[in-house]
Amino acid sequence: MNKRENSIQLRRQNLHLKYEKAVTLYANTDMPLKKIAEECQVSAGGLGNYLRRYWRELMLRRHRMPMEGKLPHEVKVIEPGKQNIVAHAKYKEAIAACDSFADIDLNISQIAHKYGIDGPALANFMRIHYPDILVWREKVRQRLGLQDNAQRGARPECMKQYAQAVELYRTTGMTVPEIADLCQVSSGGLSQHLRFYHTDVLKQKRQKREKQQEAKQQASSQRDEHAKLRKKRVRNQTATLKYAKAIESMKLHPRPIAKVAEEFGLHPDTFRAYLHKHEPELARQQGMEKAQNGKRMSYRSREKYAEAIRLYETTPENLKSIAARLGITYNSIGGYIRRNYPEVIAAHQALLQKES
Repeated sequence: MNKRENSIQLRRQNLHLKYEKAVTLYANTDMPLKKIAEECQVSAGGLGNYLRRYWRELMLRRHRMPMEGKLPHEVKVIEPGKQNIVAHAKYKEAIAACDSFADIDLNISQIAHKYGIDGPALANFMRIHYPDILVWREKVRQRLGLQDNAQRGARPECMKQYAQAVELYRTTGMTVPEIADLCQVSSGGLSQHLRFYHTDVLKQKRQKREKQQEAKQQASSQRDEHAKLRKKRVRNQTATLKYAKAIESMKLHPRPIAKVAEEFGLHPDTFRAYLHKHEPELARQQGMEKAQNGKRMSYRSREKYAEAIRLYETTPENLKSIAARLGITYNSIGGYIRRNYPEVIAAHQALLQKES
């Protein structure tokens, strides 16, 4: 393990020690994360990040979020452009009440109070994810004469205040903090204004980022593919140089692959595989020699059948008897002689005629 790896491991160990007590409290109590952070004297944001990275299963269990066959890190609490799963579970009953006639006489704040949640938080959540319900409620309440004289939608002064910032966010690649600093507005206020009243702009930006990310991944994939091809070409060139002399020698003087590999200090199996891939014709001819009649035959067969051929050519003993005595398959030796040594058959026939 090198110095850098040691440093990384040490930092990770210190991180686990820092949050050890907090993790125990988070797993075994119902204390809110903020309270746990205060008791353990760590930041709530840091503890939250640590739990999401190293103890995600505890976080999912506390918020009753099913994994449905997925691994903990595959379950997304917040996906781009979608609701926070925890927030959805928290507000869903109140949202259903806002979308029904049963509680139409109550305003958003009263419905929130009924379900024990924060009124502005519920309203903000609905502005982002359920704006149609808010519009519908307002129209129905106006027809029923239930107006509460509360301000609906963005105030004209806010629209004017953030107009330039919104246009910059829509037409440039600047971030929200950069635009807020340039336009001298609150970064948090601009972010909230965009989420509440310009969801179409946020959607366009998100789609643009996704396309850019896809293009970047494709470019990276192409670069990786080109790198692999370059490495493959280098390997092929190296192998070609490595085996060139052995192949040249084998073409000039055919002999078994194992013998050639031994002569040139090559691994026989690797050399054989290379030949079958790049020199298939030469590989098929491995261990072959050219007979006087021009036919090609293997060294092994010639050595294996040499004695049987000699006896068959110089004695009147029949081939089946010779094959049985030497432990050779009769059909194999018979076919071999017919293909490669017709003159031996003629010599044997001449001996038989002399005897008769």
